[in-house]
Amino acid sequence: MPYEFVISGLGELISKFNVIEYLKLDDSVTTKNQLMIGSVVDNLFEFLSSGFTRAYFYKPAFLKGLAHSLFQFSLLMPKGSELCSRSEHEFEKACVMAGVKMRHGIFVLCGTLVSMKLRKKAGSYRRILKIIQRVDLMEDLTSYFSFLLSRMERDEFKSSLQGLSKLREDRVGLWNYVDSSQVGWENLFREIYSDLCRAYQVTQTTNFSENGIVDMRNLAAAITVP
Repeated sequence: MPYEFVISGLGELISKFNVIEYLKLDDSVTTKNQLMIGSVVDNLFEFLSSGFTRAYFYKPAFLKGLAHSLFQFSLLMPKGSELCSRSEHEFEKACVMAGVKMRHGIFVLCGTLVSMKLRKKAGSYRRILKIIQRVDLMEDLTSYFSFLLSRMERDEFKSSLQGLSKLREDRVGLWNYVDSSQVGWENLFREIYSDLCRAYQVTQTTNFSENGIVDMRNLAAAITVP
C-alpha cells in the first residue's frame, strides 16, 4: 500500500474527533447515534494511542487496525455522511474546488486543525497534535501546511476558502459559528504551521524504544500550544 494511502487513512480517522465535537451540538442527531459514534471513536482513540511509528505502517497488525477502524465508520453511513462528516470535509471540498491537490484524508486532517484552531478549542487542538505526534505524522503535516501556504497566492483558493460558510449550510459545524469570509486564512495557516513546527521539534527530542514504538514517558507535557 502506498505511503500516502496509509497517511490518508489515518487522517480520515483522526478527523472524526472534530466530527464528534459538532455532533454534540446538532439537535438532529439522536442520543442513540451519538452514543454509537462515541463508542466507535473511543475504540479509535485506543488504536491511535498505541504509539506506532511509520516503521509499523506496513506491518499486518497496524494495517488490520487501520482497515478495521475505517470500516467501522463506513457502517455509520448507510444513508448519508452526517455522522462522519462536518466542517473538516467542507474544508476539503473548498480546496478541491480551487484545484488544490492532496489526498482526501490529508485534507480533512488539515481541516480538523483549522476547525479546532478557529473555535479556540485549545484542549481539543492539543489532543489532535498529540495524536498526530503519536502516529508519527508531524513532519508530514508540517509539509502539507507549507504546501497550503504556497497556494494562498492563488485568488481562486482564497475565494473558495472564504465561501466555506455557504457550503452545506444545513449541516451543523464550524461555519455555523465562524464566518469564513472574515477569516484571515493566510495568517491562520501560518499559525498552524508554526504550531506544527514547534511540535515537530519536540518529536525530534522524544525517546523511542527499540521496537519502534513511541516512549510515552517524555510526551505528557510535550505540546504547549497556547
